[in-house]
Amino acid sequence: MSTLHYSAAENSSDSDALGLDAVVCHCLKVTAAEIKTAASLIERPTAACVMNLTGAGGGCTACHRRIRQMVANQCPAASSSPIICAK
Repeated sequence: MSTLHYSAAENSSDSDALGLDAVVCHCLKVTAAEIKTAASLIERPTAACVMNLTGAGGGCTACHRRIRQMVANQCPAASSSPIICAK
């Protein structure tokens, strides 16, 4: 099982650096691929929506910051881009 090394993740602003099989939520075993897939299914993804779809973040909450970063990297805020994130 692949694990996320927090120091490497915190030093990287690119969620792709994790690798899709990296576990983002250790409590519920949710991977980066699951987070990215959930975000791609939502027209205007938010971390809360992604967490609701995947179940990630429902344990100790240590992954919340990383999930927010992943969602922000996958779909920049509307104020910085006129394109709606829908893949």
